[in-house]
Amino acid sequence: MASLKAWLRPLWLRATPLRNAVLLVRIYLYDYRRFRRHYVPATARKTQQDELGAWLLQDKHRIEKGLSFAQVKPHYGQPILERLLHNLLHYQQQFGKDAYYYWGVGAFAAYQQHHQQQGIATAAWFDQLIAQLPAADLAHSTARQVGTQALPQHQLKPEQFAQFFNSRTSVRQFQAQQPVPQAVLEAIVAIALKTPSVCNRQHWKLHILSGAAKDQALALQNGNTGFGHDAPQVGIVTSSLRAFSLPAERAQAYTDGGMFAMSLLLAAHAHQVATCPLNWAASLKQDLELRKLQLINDDETVIMLIAFGYASPNCVIANSPRKPVADILIVHDGASQP
Repeated sequence: MASLKAWLRPLWLRATPLRNAVLLVRIYLYDYRRFRRHYVPATARKTQQDELGAWLLQDKHRIEKGLSFAQVKPHYGQPILERLLHNLLHYQQQFGKDAYYYWGVGAFAAYQQHHQQQGIATAAWFDQLIAQLPAADLAHSTARQVGTQALPQHQLKPEQFAQFFNSRTSVRQFQAQQPVPQAVLEAIVAIALKTPSVCNRQHWKLHILSGAAKDQALALQNGNTGFGHDAPQVGIVTSSLRAFSLPAERAQAYTDGGMFAMSLLLAAHAHQVATCPLNWAASLKQDLELRKLQLINDDETVIMLIAFGYASPNCVIANSPRKPVADILIVHDGASQP
């Protein structure tokens, strides 16, 4: 048997490129099928609350964005506002009047207010649309959150931010019996929600696990050996594929999700909470096994895991020196290339 294994090993190693190529195709098809199953084309009928909510946020933001231009075009956005009203009425019928509804209504109120302030009469098509919304809803405090404001200024000096940013690091020594209180987790997420996202759709989720669920998730992650068991909590950062409507957005879940994860790390650091980002460079089997734990919905794509907790006394960290700026920054001055 030993001689047979020794004879087969070189063949097995030589077949590695072929095995990897087959695996790459399998993973590609897995990702394709998941995106195809959950993304919601603009022409599709939207029936789920998260689908409709994403479209309300998207179209509301398109109106807000137009109002933030230096030169605002009068009477712009008719197709957007028509679709927004259609989805608003459907959303209200199915799910009632919550923040998503009022934010959508707020786009009409802000649009109307802008034209009034500029002394421009709104178009007849807009008057017909806004007439279908109750005046009380247009004046609601949540609806009034929508619109524009003066650019806020901060008092933080660059060197102060650099000191804070550079003091954040990955921690691998935790106080295992001291979880982060829910109120602190909520404060961290509240800060991270300021993260930019495509059309302001805010399609992220943060699932916080502890106990057996934490251990099961960490067992599927490559990179927490030797310290993961001491982290009192682990978060799973995800993006919902239901927030996307175009095949061209196939990578947007990871782009937006990665930025959200970085915001979580910084917000946690501001609250003296130690973190360690854990990659989800997972195999097909690992991703499927995580979903079998029924911790996340099928439409959620995993961005990464994050260990949360408080650093142990006398904790040490890896130095992790950084590349020179010159290796990263490339400035193109517009000069023609040979």
